[in-house]
Amino acid sequence: MSDVNDLDGRSARKGASRQRLLESAFEILDRDGVEAVTMRKLADAAKMSPKTVYNVFGSKAELLNAMLESLPNRQVSMRPPQMKGDLLDEALAGFDFVTNDWTQPASPIPSLIKATKRTGQIAPLMLPKVRRGLTKLMERFEKKGWTDGSIPAPILADRIAYANAGLFDAFLDDAITKKGLWANHRLNFLIPLRAVCIEDKRPRITTAIAATLDHLLPTSE
Repeated sequence: MSDVNDLDGRSARKGASRQRLLESAFEILDRDGVEAVTMRKLADAAKMSPKTVYNVFGSKAELLNAMLESLPNRQVSMRPPQMKGDLLDEALAGFDFVTNDWTQPASPIPSLIKATKRTGQIAPLMLPKVRRGLTKLMERFEKKGWTDGSIPAPILADRIAYANAGLFDAFLDDAITKKGLWANHRLNFLIPLRAVCIEDKRPRITTAIAATLDHLLPTSE
């Protein structure tokens, strides 16, 4: 029994150290950029020994991947107070907040994504947590009686998450503009939602989609 308790204690301590190191790593990233995120500087910032840092993260590559994987949780903690309006307004505000935060010129997040990318998409690391967050959001729409239940919340969340999976990669590769990224985030959320909305709620969402298209498409004269 004592061996099990010792193992649980070590696991808890390692988890606490991991969280502390991640917080210190993001402080370095925000202040000095991704190149400054080294194992030595991280040890100094967290007031831990380099050996402890390497016990938690075996390499800088492992550290950077852990930072990227934790971004969805970090965004939730940074989200501003709930916006006035209904659930749709709140959801759109959340999408806009993430888009604006990740693409502003001073943001260190694009450099973190570039430093950690191993393939053409960042989805494998971030997608599971994004899906879970979207599933909770879709379940809130169900509880409000907005949707008809024809598509379960987890499946609807999957569709939205996968549709958005490559957008930041496209933005970082200059394949789409920030305006296009903003609009497509909204569209990838609103169009699947519109498909399952109960008829008397549909005009509200259709209006939101039309407003997004107005920003995405050039005005014809």
